[in-house]
Amino acid sequence: MEIITSLNNNKIVMYSKLNQKKFRDEMGMFLLENYKLIVEAVKREEEIISVIIREGDMEKFPSIINKLEDKIIIVKDNVFSKISDTVSSQGIIAVVRKKEQTPINQMSGRVLVLDRIQDAGNMGTLMRSALGFGFKNLVLIDCVDIYNPKTIRSSGGSVFMLNYALTTEKELLFSLRNQKFAVFTADMEGENLYNIDNFDKDLMLIIGNEGQGVSGAISEASTSVISIPMKSELESLNASVSGSIIMSYISSKPVK
Repeated sequence: MEIITSLNNNKIVMYSKLNQKKFRDEMGMFLLENYKLIVEAVKREEEIISVIIREGDMEKFPSIINKLEDKIIIVKDNVFSKISDTVSSQGIIAVVRKKEQTPINQMSGRVLVLDRIQDAGNMGTLMRSALGFGFKNLVLIDCVDIYNPKTIRSSGGSVFMLNYALTTEKELLFSLRNQKFAVFTADMEGENLYNIDNFDKDLMLIIGNEGQGVSGAISEASTSVISIPMKSELESLNASVSGSIIMSYISSKPVK
């Protein structure tokens, strides 16, 4: 266990930078500021670099302190605040190593592809739904950072359980020409989702940007373009809501 009181301590300065994407990318680490998610990370044997605990909250986390004693850093309130991203923190932050990406050509089964999703809450919700409905692979095209603190909180721990790959539109299109996946793109002008009775075992579902939808090139490369029928004049649903509905329906249907 280590005690740090200085705001200028090298570790504190380094960890505080992890609130910015460019430093998360450079260092290959991210912050986890949620006790339940930290417990999940430990359970799944994620690589924990350090656990920062606010001095006044030490008594709340005896199991974490006992299990990870050599990685525990106790800090004063002002030092903790320099790292914390939340207004009402629980008083504990883990510094965790990012997991390795899974190449698209090594993925099989159900894959959720997100095309330029920019809202961290939408991203996290889609990740959570993906895991819940059996889409265990995630492909991201120019999206908000998967390790954004809000994304992680919204994901409910699914960040540890999904395979993922960061890619570009060009690379995805190349993969679609050389992979066995049936590709379904969500678009409000597409075929009625509920007219489809079964789905391929190896399937990609593509959900697009909140305002612009899926790019034209990706839609053209798709096996099918599908939509959720609406019973009002509402143009479309939130990306995370529509994606979740479609994944739920697909998961309920037999495999071809």
